[in-house]
This record gives sequence, C-alpha cells and structure tokens, in this order.
Amino acid sequence: MKILYIHPGQTASAPDSCITAKFPGASFQTAGGFSFSPAKLLKLRKSSKPGFDAVVVKSTPPLNYFKELLLSLFFLGFPAGEKYIRIEGEDSIIPVKPFRLIPLILMFLPVVFLSACVAAAALVYTCAASVGVSFVKNRKFQSVMPTEKSLVFLCPSLQLLETFRGSTSHVKGTLSGFVKSGWKPVIISPGKMDGVEGEYRIIPPLFRNLLTGGIVDMLFDMVFTFRAMGIIKKIKPAFIYQRHGRYCISGVIISAFLGIPLVLEMNALLGWESGRWSNTGGLLRFFISLYEKICLSGAYRFSAISGKLREDIIAAGAVPEKVFINPNGADAQKFRPGCGGDEIRRETGIENRVAAGFSGSFYPWHGVDFLADAIIKTIPANSQLVFILIGEGPELAPLVKKLFDAGISVKPIRNALKELFSRNEDSEVGKNPSVFVTGKIPPGEVPAFLDACDILLSPIGKGKEYSSPIKIFEYMAAGKAILCFEGGQMNDVFVNGKDALMTAIDESAPFARALEKLAADEKLRSELGKNAREKMLKQYTWQANAQRITGSLYQESPTR
Repeated sequence: MKILYIHPGQTASAPDSCITAKFPGASFQTAGGFSFSPAKLLKLRKSSKPGFDAVVVKSTPPLNYFKELLLSLFFLGFPAGEKYIRIEGEDSIIPVKPFRLIPLILMFLPVVFLSACVAAAALVYTCAASVGVSFVKNRKFQSVMPTEKSLVFLCPSLQLLETFRGSTSHVKGTLSGFVKSGWKPVIISPGKMDGVEGEYRIIPPLFRNLLTGGIVDMLFDMVFTFRAMGIIKKIKPAFIYQRHGRYCISGVIISAFLGIPLVLEMNALLGWESGRWSNTGGLLRFFISLYEKICLSGAYRFSAISGKLREDIIAAGAVPEKVFINPNGADAQKFRPGCGGDEIRRETGIENRVAAGFSGSFYPWHGVDFLADAIIKTIPANSQLVFILIGEGPELAPLVKKLFDAGISVKPIRNALKELFSRNEDSEVGKNPSVFVTGKIPPGEVPAFLDACDILLSPIGKGKEYSSPIKIFEYMAAGKAILCFEGGQMNDVFVNGKDALMTAIDESAPFARALEKLAADEKLRSELGKNAREKMLKQYTWQANAQRITGSLYQESPTR
C-alpha cells in the first residue's frame, strides 16, 4: 500500500504513530510545505501524481470551517483512493468523504455573515473601549510593595495554545521568574499552554472550529474580557501582567474597570510587524493597529524587550515614563556548561573539532542567508571547523540546498530530515560532514546541543533590531563564545571583545572573518564564554526579568 503524506513542515517529517497504525506495512512518500494559501494548495495539487492508495494531510489545529472547505476542494478529484486529515496533537485521523463538500458549500454564506457581524461588533467594542480607557489613562496606583504578592498572568491570545515555541518559552520563563521572586501568579487563558505549569483559570474560545483567523480572535477577546473580569474581581491581585497580542485589549479594559495596574509585555509593535513580516490583509491589519492603539493608551506600564522597541513604543504614542526596558532571559540551571554536550560530540564524531552552532526556527529574519554565507566562506580553509544547525523552519531546506550546491557535505543527526537528503543523491551526503542538522527536536534537548558547540551564532540583521532573542541569553547561559551582528539590543547586552564578538550588521565577510578568528583561538573562546555566563547570571535570569517588572510598579522610576 502506497501512501502520500503531506505535512506543513519545510523539511521532511516521518508520519507519526497514529498514521502508521492506520496503515500498517505501508510505504510512505512525504511532501512538505503544506499551507492553506489557495495559491500553494493549487500548486501542490498540480504537482501531485497518481498511483497512491491514500493521501493524508497533516494540519495544525484548529480545523475550522474555512480550512475544511479548502481541504475538501483540494481533495476533489485527487488522484488517490482514500483521503484523510490529521490534526496535530489529536489522537485520530479524519476521513474525508465527497458528500461532506455539499454542507460546507451551503454553510458558506451563513459563516461569512457571522464573520461580518463579529467584525462589526468588534468595531463597536473597540470604539467604546477607547472612550472608556481615555477617562482613566492617567490614574495613579500605590508604589508600596504589597504584602500579599499575588498577580494575574493574562493570556488572551489563542496563538499561545499552539505547540511549544519561542513565545511559550517566554511565558514559561517569565512565570518561573515571578515564582522565584515570591509572587503567586494565576494564569487566565483559553487553555493550558504546552510545557507551562501553574494555577490556571480556563476560558474556552467560541466558534474556533467555525470562524477563521482574526475574526475568531476578536470574538474571543470580547468574551474573554467579561469572563476574566469576574475572575480577577474575586482574586484581587496586586497587578495584572499580559503579553501583548493581536486583537487583545482585555487587559486594558479590565484594568480600567477594576482599578488594577496592568503591565503590558511588548515584544513588537504588531501593527507594523503584521505588514513587515506577514501577509496579513489590509482590513485585519487595520483592526490589529486599532487594538494596539487602545493598548498604548490604556496600559499602566509597558515592558519593552529592547531599547529600540522602547523608542518605537514611545513614538507610537505611549507616555515615555510608562515604558521600561526589560530584556528576555534564560534558565541558567537548564542551559549551562557540561549538560550533555560531550555525548553529542561523541555521537557525531567531532570530539577533536571546533563546532559552531545555530539554534532557531529558521525564519527569514533569523539571518539564515548570512549563516549560509558564513558556512560556505569558512569551511574550505578550516578543516577542523564544523557546524551544528539546531531546529527547523521554512528557510532550513533552502539553506541545506545552498550548502549542497556549494559542495559542502551535510549530515542529518539521528536520521532527521531523511527525505530532504534523499532528494540530493548526487551530493556527498554525510561523507566526512562539515555540517550537522538536527531538524525539530524536543525543547529539553536543546541545552545539550548548545553545550556541544564551541561557538554560537546569531546573525539577526536589519529589520529586527527591536527584538530580544531568547537564544542570545541561552547562548550566554551555555558559557560559549558568541558571534553576532552589531545593532539593536546586541549593543545593549554585549561589550564587543569582552563577552561576545560583534561585526557590522548585514555584512557577510566580516562575520566570516570573525568566525575564523574564534575557531583559531581557544583562549579567546573560553574568555568570551566565561564572561558572557557571568553577565547572564547577574542580569539576565528570569528572576531578574520578573524583578524589573515589579520594580517598575513599586519604585519611582520605571525607566531604570
């Protein structure tokens, strides 16, 4: 039996146990890059060849109405006998029957009408919120540390329910910092977040399987606001802490009505970011900017992850005295020297070589092109230098192909990305490799891979100067030499030549030369790594992060 397995990953991914149990003994052909973009679906449909007994499409949750409609149209006349949908995180696969398309088509106009009603209600809701918040935006709160150290951690964003990612890691770290500082957080969210433990109050979303994208987010924020307000009224926390998200103004409304200070954690200006880094449509981008404007007017304090973002937030309309800088952090117990790196070096046969590593989700803004250039420039003249690429994302497959085209041998670790490498049979795959690729690995394995490296790279360039990459602080905690571009928060965190090497932003040649310098100088690597970890322990633990937050509320100058 021959099965076509289509999944959203950009690199090859083996079918999970739920699918293999459904088709015991079957042979699988995999195809990555699946998304619900009509253009991509059409391209994938045209490239599909006949000869399969079944096709299984893996989708991220939730399977809402519009996704199901697009999939049903995609499957219509598909050259395979049986069709199935596999929803990530669920325990079964869903058969797709041709007659299911009929009720989906009949539902189209009612669902569109409901979406229009939600958008109209959201417009009225935001206008009313804007007026209400304006009356209390200059309210003052006591600056004396409360004896009852309770807080509410507000998580109204549905995106936080997705599988463990950078934002989830940040939430987990921030919560741990509060707990270590003696605070008792209560999490109010639409569900339990992957890998995040704590005391929860759950407010489930409405119509998540019917409405799509920003529409369901707008509806949920309205419901969440009023339900969370009742919960918070009973808890009576000292303050509310919320991670800024698209279509989320629940925190500022609750703060205004209950008279409880809100600290809004901001990792980006989402109105700008939705136009710069995503394909969000004009109407939804209008709503994102509208919601964000209300947040900038109504929050009591803003936790900006970098100095550049603080400047941007103030330029967007926030009162300067309300905005303080609070870089991200890392867990120094989890990320540390000697946490498993030696075993990985033995496994890969690089005990006597210098390893440079990169950890990330391989998005365009992670500087993947500069990473590829650095590898291509340095390997020919440095036989002892190897690279370990940790993670998976949309730019990993193009990067690996670029390395293959340059004649560089790449090897998957632990049989990861098998399909990607099988498509490059003419290359010297895995023979005397200079680059190792892990693909997606559990978060708990990342510290050991960082520990296996001698140098850690972060070529994040222009357009992301406002960011505060968690990986940087994990690199520091690992006690390894760090190489990054100048600019943005890197200039605030590091002293060039003391605890990191920094080169001119978006310039490949100086970055490659600095990498060669580090590869050749063990003493320099050791000194940079030692200094970076010492600084991290003093300034960039999650506990220090939490103390900067509470210090903004209970001291005179929140900008320190």
